[in-house]
Amino acid sequence: MNNKCKWSTGVVVMGVAAILLSSPAVLAAGGEQSGEFGAPEGEKAKPQYTLQAADPDNPTDPEVVAAKKKAALEAELAKKQKPVEEGPPFYQKWQFWAIAGGVLVGLVGAIYATTKIVHSMNGGDVQPCPMGYEGCFGEGR
Repeated sequence: MNNKCKWSTGVVVMGVAAILLSSPAVLAAGGEQSGEFGAPEGEKAKPQYTLQAADPDNPTDPEVVAAKKKAALEAELAKKQKPVEEGPPFYQKWQFWAIAGGVLVGLVGAIYATTKIVHSMNGGDVQPCPMGYEGCFGEGR
């Protein structure tokens, strides 16, 4: 091989090495041992996840569990001791009087209609005889 070929091969190898070493992944992971990207040297990267043991909905700390149970028992006791607001008696509400009035009007109407129907079934009122009819005898005369 001649010198010109060795020189151009060296330049290509050095260029490829420079490109690979200047990539962001290589620069970011340069001195870190944890394998996480983006944390400066000397500082630990904060994890972006929470462990199951730190789950606030399902704690495992006995003190926290006892405090939650105590709070639940106190809430249940307060609910039992709280007087139930019944409000006014049913006969003081307008809905009661509206329904009672409707029932009363319906009852009076039914009684009136029944008496009229029974009267008409029994023959109704006596009608006078027509003026042009000569053979009318009895009450209608």
